[in-house]
Amino acid sequence: MQKLYTTETLAELLQVSPRTIRRERKEGRLPFVRVRGQIRYRESDVRAYLERNASLSAEGTLASQTSWADR
Repeated sequence: MQKLYTTETLAELLQVSPRTIRRERKEGRLPFVRVRGQIRYRESDVRAYLERNASLSAEGTLASQTSWADR
């Protein structure tokens, strides 16, 4: 089963504010799913988002961390 992240957790991992995550979601740039009515982000979608937005990953975010499994 794929790992899912909350808005707050994802913001912390990407070193941005939760507001930034919500804005990216609302603009349709960051895919999400609803689990029992709550918004979650799939690990694979976040990785694809980071690949599309290299400027975020170049600033020391998840793409440069050693392992997602530790989260």
